[in-house]
Amino acid sequence: MKLSQLLYRLLDKKLNKKEKPGLSQRLSTSEELIKGKEDFNVLRKILSQSADDSFGEGFVDRVMLEVTQIDEKPRWKQVQNEQPNLSFSFFKRQYAFVMAAVLLVTLLSPTLYSWITTTKYMTERGDTLTVTLPDNSIVQLNAESEIFYSREFNEGSRFITLDGEAYFDVKKGKHPFTVLFKNVSVQVMGTQFNVYTRGENIEVTVNEGVVKVGNDIEGNSQKEIILSEGQMVSFESDRQPGLPVLYTNPHTPGWINGKFIFDQVNLEDVCNEIERKFDVDIDFANTELEFITVTGVIEAENLSDVLATISLLTKRPYKFEKERYTFY
Repeated sequence: MKLSQLLYRLLDKKLNKKEKPGLSQRLSTSEELIKGKEDFNVLRKILSQSADDSFGEGFVDRVMLEVTQIDEKPRWKQVQNEQPNLSFSFFKRQYAFVMAAVLLVTLLSPTLYSWITTTKYMTERGDTLTVTLPDNSIVQLNAESEIFYSREFNEGSRFITLDGEAYFDVKKGKHPFTVLFKNVSVQVMGTQFNVYTRGENIEVTVNEGVVKVGNDIEGNSQKEIILSEGQMVSFESDRQPGLPVLYTNPHTPGWINGKFIFDQVNLEDVCNEIERKFDVDIDFANTELEFITVTGVIEAENLSDVLATISLLTKRPYKFEKERYTFY
């Protein structure tokens, strides 16, 4: 569905849950919005002082008309009186719809506007993605993961927010490279490391260099620990990171090397990883099966081989019916 259609549906309060992510994605990747960023920022500043909050029928059409005629005669008289020195000559008519979208974003939600000024990448189940950042650092996203960062990344800072799992190959730069998840921060200058964030669980693994991990929990003094090559730390997002431990498997992190590496992991969490990797659904005949622990290194190339190995390790059979796998 076109961006214009999504915006109309949003105004009419007909936008459904499935369409909302589409609107977010289209706004964040719109080339017109990106190219006209400076113009939009000026317009947004002006409109933020406007009392116009009517989103009735024909709203987008009226705004498009206003913007189309803006070169000839500015229509925001109250704002014009307050800002007599502002010139509108740079607004081009071909940006009419884009300007209408910016007005909508401005008046509806600052969060919506932030999508325009933020770069975002995400993966679905069964997918991975490699992204080169503006500083030439490389991020490999695992399945069901997302990152986002300011379009001004590397100009004054290098902050990137992660939800899911990603492997980072960070190039040295003027500013520290910081990965954020909730209150947790992982800071480096140049290194290779993996960050896992699923639910409340966090795991940081360092393959090269040194990283600093901290959790700024409200009401507690932040505790920071240093991880060096060959070390890892696991903790929950509402807890401070514990002491680093050495990891022994040279293929860590497993997903980068085409493997599943499990060490006393509940079968439920094991199956969650398999679902993400292969985009399948796995059920349990009873809840007790979820707590069976799995330990081992499994080649992650073929779904049938993975499930057969899990069945062998847990001594539990599985079946496939109605497009779902079930352990029983």
